[in-house]
Amino acid sequence: MTIFKSTSIEEATKQGIETLGLSRENVEINIVQNPTKGFLGLFKKPAIVEIIKKEQHNEKKVTEVNEKLIKSNRDKKEESVSDLVEYLESIIQELGINAKSEVKFINNKHVYINFRADKEGLLIGKHGRTINSLQDLSLIYLNNLGINHLNIELDTANYRSKRKDVLENLARKTARNVMATGKPIYLDPMPSFERKIIHSALENSEYVMTYSTGLEQRRSIIIAPK
Repeated sequence: MTIFKSTSIEEATKQGIETLGLSRENVEINIVQNPTKGFLGLFKKPAIVEIIKKEQHNEKKVTEVNEKLIKSNRDKKEESVSDLVEYLESIIQELGINAKSEVKFINNKHVYINFRADKEGLLIGKHGRTINSLQDLSLIYLNNLGINHLNIELDTANYRSKRKDVLENLARKTARNVMATGKPIYLDPMPSFERKIIHSALENSEYVMTYSTGLEQRRSIIIAPK
């Protein structure tokens, strides 16, 4: 985008096109200021035009469209997550648990929802089965609203952080047993996000390797000697 001045609109346009080395067909011309003769030489104003290369103009429009789409998608996600929270709170209430939620968008692909509950153990369930089931249900709910590729993490009483510590300790302890016996060990089935913690804990080990086996819901990790 470039500004040109001259005594007339036509002259300013001609000067601008020649300076930019473009043809009339490849530019868009916006009149910034019409020339005025003034009075007795006073208040005289030049013609001012803005010359935009059409490619630049198109790129600007594409950028504006993309920004609107991004905002629209973000608004849709926020609205859908708000609906999800209401849905989850209604289920939790049916379980006889009083809970208040706190929602945090970590980024555009990860949402963290923490529940402050009066019966945290009941909300977590044995081995995290209740809160993990609610987390799986959250993804199904959002998929039905057309929201895909959005990771939902449900938490209460700092359970996820504590569970991560437990799994990392389990990974290290099991790895030591594998090295001592030279035999692979099968861990109990666990959800994919928990399996990732095991894999990550041992990915740099020189002595053991990890891989998953089985079908989902019953998929588990094997820690074996390298």
